[in-house]
Amino acid sequence: DFSENQIVNLDLGNGVESLGDWCFQENKIETLIFPKSLKKINFYTFDKNNLIGGLWIPDNVSSIAGYAFTHNPNLKEVSLNKNTRLGLDIYQIFDKTVNVIKR
Repeated sequence: DFSENQIVNLDLGNGVESLGDWCFQENKIETLIFPKSLKKINFYTFDKNNLIGGLWIPDNVSSIAGYAFTHNPNLKEVSLNKNTRLGLDIYQIFDKTVNVIKR
């Protein structure tokens, strides 16, 4: 669990397939790079961070659970695969100010 640390930049190494509940909640993450191996993002994983600008979620991510990216006031746009299963309504995963693009 890496919650409540001072992490600012996060590049998850290849081989990571799942991110646990709350594992990076309440950090200061501004930039985030996902590995192509990632398949699942769980509840509150990146809640209460400082993600900036846009975020690209790899095609291999098959599911994103509720509140995974809420409370990131500087996150403006997210691009994700149209087949990614969302655990809740899209705006219970991302803040309502985020433009979500399904590709």
